[in-house]
Amino acid sequence: MYSPSHEHVQKAFHTSTVLSLLPFTLYVYGLAFGPAIAAPVSETFGRRFIYVFVTPAGLLFIMGAGFGQNLATIAICRLLAGVLVAAPLAVGAGTIMDIWSGVNTNRGVILLMTTAFLGPACGALVGSWVAQFKEWRWSQWVTLFLGAGIWIFALGSQETYAGPIIRRRAKKLGLPVPPSPVPSGLAGLRFLATVTLARPLYMLIREPIVLLCSLYSSLNFSILFCFLAAIPLIFTTTYGFSTGEAGLVLIGIAVGCIIGGAALMIIDSYTLKRYYASHKDETPPAERMLWGAMIGGPLMAASLFWFAWTARPGIHWMSSIVATGLFGCSNILVFVSTPSYFIVSYAKR
Repeated sequence: MYSPSHEHVQKAFHTSTVLSLLPFTLYVYGLAFGPAIAAPVSETFGRRFIYVFVTPAGLLFIMGAGFGQNLATIAICRLLAGVLVAAPLAVGAGTIMDIWSGVNTNRGVILLMTTAFLGPACGALVGSWVAQFKEWRWSQWVTLFLGAGIWIFALGSQETYAGPIIRRRAKKLGLPVPPSPVPSGLAGLRFLATVTLARPLYMLIREPIVLLCSLYSSLNFSILFCFLAAIPLIFTTTYGFSTGEAGLVLIGIAVGCIIGGAALMIIDSYTLKRYYASHKDETPPAERMLWGAMIGGPLMAASLFWFAWTARPGIHWMSSIVATGLFGCSNILVFVSTPSYFIVSYAKR
């Protein structure tokens, strides 16, 4: 009887591991490309259109992944789910800018992004216990149920973007309706494709600060999701944790995100007070939003070295968890500071 060698078993294990990460990776790619589509759509049809109509479409693809019977179906559904689920997050900052102004805008963006980064950590924590006691499809069902429950609240939301509001009021009052920024028919589709694809590329090529900050933020985002995949593997093999117990390690990242969000609030208040102490009537420069990134950059490098050097049997597991908390804090400091800088700087143009 044929008995597979140790090398064959290891090769099969690594192959299955890589294939299992494919839907996870495609979902992250969907999160990357989703905002590029959602932003011009929200400027045409409004923010509420994204929350009410695009979000449930993403939930349908999550349901499709749960019912998928082969890897190709699951991978495609996860990719499209990421594209559509990223839409509400992409227009969230726009909604905050619609309803708030000045200092409140910065703090609203901080709260939004901190909450958004709590999602991967808390979601992976819940998913680890689901994976331990249920089959993998229940990870999709739990996401679907939570998403549907939150989507119900979106039904009561009101439009905040000025363009659609003005057009609707003009139509209701019988006044001339301002033209839509997007033409109808095929011309509209070409316009959306041009805005969606050409404008981001144009900004990346013509503005080095956009390119560099985008690369930096994408690196941080990728490291976060690498942690979500690596932590269960490390703590189950190195420390003998169960799948659910390994998920509890992600509490460190969640606590770090909360601390990072609070630190950004303090930094924002401090820099604003310090600037107005010497410039009474001038608008603070957008560069003050980058203080968080200046602090978070070195802390992130330190957290990664700390985690890599301490995640081994001879060192207590608590040391590695503290390192993940430092990473969560530094990740928020960097990732929130860069878009806040662009929001403030482009709002002045």
